[in-house]
Amino acid sequence: DGRGLSREAILNRAVERGLYNGEDELDDSAVWAFIFHPGFSTAAKVSTLSGRGVGMDVVRSMIQSLRGHISIDSEIGTGTTMVLRMPLTLAFLDGMIVRVDGRLYVVPVDGISEIFKLGDKQLNAISAGSNQVIRRRNELINMGSLQEFYGELRAEKLEKEQIIVVLETSYGKLAVPVDELVGYQQVTLKPLEGQLKGIRGGSGCAVLRSGDVAIALDTERLHETFV
Repeated sequence: DGRGLSREAILNRAVERGLYNGEDELDDSAVWAFIFHPGFSTAAKVSTLSGRGVGMDVVRSMIQSLRGHISIDSEIGTGTTMVLRMPLTLAFLDGMIVRVDGRLYVVPVDGISEIFKLGDKQLNAISAGSNQVIRRRNELINMGSLQEFYGELRAEKLEKEQIIVVLETSYGKLAVPVDELVGYQQVTLKPLEGQLKGIRGGSGCAVLRSGDVAIALDTERLHETFV
């Protein structure tokens, strides 16, 4: 019930810190995500209680460690609402099993915004500066390829009818192309140990009903890496 977050102040500070080029059009969720960066603050003065830019960074890190998600809604002059979503248990995960280049991944269901197939108009929008983006309902969404993320061959050019899974994260939305939707499963997570310990973007692994092993994706870390 305070004065709300100032888009102008946040964007100006993001430009100063080199986090934003000052030209791309950003939606509110992408702007609010800047406050989670380490040391980010719009305070004019630093006190013993505030202005050092470490509070929200710590909050985000703790929530991520528990596979949680934080979303922000703010209106200037009215106030700010922050919603924290935490899993009831860390052992089980409701996931959508997807296949990418022959590999299986588990995407947390509560982190999926929508799933759709590409159309002709969306294919023409996949390019904006150094980042790949895709147009969805007049909204440009950052896109990331799991093949590129894991250091494999560069992903092939997207084609019409390509399946896109849109993830909802603290940083905004992230569109991830997949080859196949295998289906929904509740899985038991196992820690990444041994040779699997160094896998980036993974929150654990799971043995599926088929007997195959799938990597459970950490959607927050994926978005942080791609954008």
